[in-house]
Amino acid sequence: MIPKGFITALRLLTIIPVIGKEAEKRYCAIPYFLIVGLIISIIHFLGAEILYHYLPGLTVFAGLLLTIINYTASGALHLDGLADTADAFSTVQTREKTLFILKDPHLGTFGAGAMFIVILWRIITYQQLFEQRMMLWVVFALMFSRIMQGLFLLLIPYARGKEGKAFGFKGPFAFTAILIMQSVLLFAAGWLIFDYRIVLSVVIGIASILPICLVYHKRIGGITGDGIGAATEVFEIVFLTVVVAFV
Repeated sequence: MIPKGFITALRLLTIIPVIGKEAEKRYCAIPYFLIVGLIISIIHFLGAEILYHYLPGLTVFAGLLLTIINYTASGALHLDGLADTADAFSTVQTREKTLFILKDPHLGTFGAGAMFIVILWRIITYQQLFEQRMMLWVVFALMFSRIMQGLFLLLIPYARGKEGKAFGFKGPFAFTAILIMQSVLLFAAGWLIFDYRIVLSVVIGIASILPICLVYHKRIGGITGDGIGAATEVFEIVFLTVVVAFV
């Protein structure tokens, strides 16, 4: 029997179809975010292996194809959050106007520009990792980013009250403790495989999303699903860029 929390996490973070009822308390899905990140990263890894061994003629397009896999599997959820964040915070607005822009389905100039830059950035980064046979780093990037999502939902005030997809994820401290334990275990695994380099990538990745947290807190008094999506995109891209540049 599939745990209800896992069903909720899978439906929230991917387009992968799954049969079953969701968790009555949404925060019960948070411990399963890590597993969802693992599933998406395994899809990446298998895609890279297929290109290596069975479609060598397409390896020149590996970065593009793997980027398509990433956004298809996740439903481009985080990319949409990044675009909405860029549109909402590109100019000085009131709290109410900022929340309205975040909810507006229309794509603005700043949002389109942010999407273009990040997609291109991811393509280039994936291509470099693919050529150096370093796609295992993507597994860790996506798993760490899903733990980060859970911590955002549990620890940062939600700006929309009872509205929005990210409502209902505030849970007992035990769930925060679970995510901390997951982080420690993932760090330990990363240290065994990559040594100190995993620390460098994670620390710089976290530093890169602090401005997003600060601007959300200052402008609207908390985080939204779009903010978590934007932070996810930035963290993953910066994490993997550090790998390409310094590792």
